[in-house]
Amino acid sequence: MPNHLIYEIGLQSDLREIYHLSLCVSAVYTQLIEMLLNIHSQARRLRKQLAPLLYTRVELKTNRHCKSTLIAFAKRPQYAQLVRTLVVRVNDPQWTDPDDDIDEDTIASLISQIAIAGSFSALSSFQWDGMEMPGDNLWLALKAS
Repeated sequence: MPNHLIYEIGLQSDLREIYHLSLCVSAVYTQLIEMLLNIHSQARRLRKQLAPLLYTRVELKTNRHCKSTLIAFAKRPQYAQLVRTLVVRVNDPQWTDPDDDIDEDTIASLISQIAIAGSFSALSSFQWDGMEMPGDNLWLALKAS
């Protein structure tokens, strides 16, 4: 509530009414905080339940998507561990602007690092759809994980 309205109410009310009003506002704020905490708790539970379904098959179509998702998997291995199928389409002409090419070795290196860390433990299928075939390090890291 804006300060000038509270001030006006205070000028036209006696002390008991102001005290009662402040108690009502306080009760509303308390209920609002409780509702927000409850929503947050339910969202965390829902995310926990849906994560295995959401991350079963991950298809990375754009260069930006490849990079951001792989960096997120490196930071949050609990999500990478849910991936069973990973499809990587680096520099796909259908999804990539001609001036937005990315070094495919960088993407392969990110995948290798995640695999070496053991974060792709559930991975059973991997598809690389880049312009060039990645180095042996990627395949060895995936095989070892």
